[in-house]
Amino acid sequence: MKKYILSVALLAITSFVAAQTSKSAFIHMKSGEVKEISCADVDSITFGNHVSYDKNIEAKYTMGVYNGKGQYVVQLSDAPMDDDGLPTQKGQTIVRFYALNENDPDSRNAVLPEGTYTEGSSFDPYTLYVGDSFLCALVCTEMTSEGPDGYNIPFVSATARVKHNESGYYIEFTGDAGQKYDGVDFQTLRMTYNGELKFINMDPAAYDKLADDVTMVPTMLSGRYTVTKNYGNYSFALLNCPLDGEGYIIGAGELANFELLTAPSATMNINDIAGEYTIASVTDGPYNPGSFLSGTLYDYSGLYIPMGTYYTTYDNSGNNTNMYAFITGGSVKVETDGTNVTFDCNLETENGKHVKINYTAPASGFTDMSQPSSNVAPATRSGLTKFRPFGASKVFNHAPALQLVRK
Repeated sequence: MKKYILSVALLAITSFVAAQTSKSAFIHMKSGEVKEISCADVDSITFGNHVSYDKNIEAKYTMGVYNGKGQYVVQLSDAPMDDDGLPTQKGQTIVRFYALNENDPDSRNAVLPEGTYTEGSSFDPYTLYVGDSFLCALVCTEMTSEGPDGYNIPFVSATARVKHNESGYYIEFTGDAGQKYDGVDFQTLRMTYNGELKFINMDPAAYDKLADDVTMVPTMLSGRYTVTKNYGNYSFALLNCPLDGEGYIIGAGELANFELLTAPSATMNINDIAGEYTIASVTDGPYNPGSFLSGTLYDYSGLYIPMGTYYTTYDNSGNNTNMYAFITGGSVKVETDGTNVTFDCNLETENGKHVKINYTAPASGFTDMSQPSSNVAPATRSGLTKFRPFGASKVFNHAPALQLVRK
């Protein structure tokens, strides 16, 4: 969005040109008032029509996440936000946008490039990715015992103008919701911010490796069974993280992801999972029954995805710590007794560390996904959505590894 100034008389323009030599501009108003502006503070002057907004807010608080591959998540707010990026006060407004640009070579110190970003559904540079929870305003109407309540207002069009300065950034965001929603006092909104903006590094390509050997004690099994002509695939996670109703991780803990291949069965028979598994390359195979897949960071259409067998951790807010232990060796033994499944795992990571797990869980932790009727549409979150990057930590929000590997 360009800066706009009211039209002035020819005399004012002449005065402005002369004033540049003395480092000041003199703006002659119709009221007779003369305003002096230091030229050192002027970036550019554009003449045009005045634009008004239903809501015009100066932001004081920010949150940012860099997801790698030029994906920047930004929130601007007029009041403090909690660890989930949600409002802390009634009447608070938060603007959220996902800005796309070229990949930043330094993920740990990512910087949002200068320029003008506009709404779109592509991953092209200078795009604000369109989506109900990707490009929106969070409006808090009340604070309850369970947290903030209010509305996610998606923008149908938006612009974010980003400049770097001595304070860090100047950001001017303008958005149009396309309509006014009941209980919300704006359709068009402008929010500006001047100050620092730090990005949390969530770029999988810049992950930390496991520093010490680990003995993990899971509290939950969440898995599913799919089948092809040549093998059955038990894709599952053992974890001790708290989850919300949609399966998103919302607190601190550990997660170990597995891919075990069994003899093919048209429907899931939990006894088929019993046995001792040896490792096979997740990208190269051979994909035979009795194998568990190694772990790797996979480049899938320009996005890095952790897949196969790996171990990772989460912080108190349910954010991934960006530490991954990709498994490249070891063994997995599984026993069943009809209602329970026991996993005995001795795993070796890519940097020579070890992850040990011995855990018994109800077999009901597996869902049979071999039949189309077993597919259940995901629940839709109501109210305000948390501040989540594209790769939000949802248990099994991705396809099994072998559905992702390019043939």
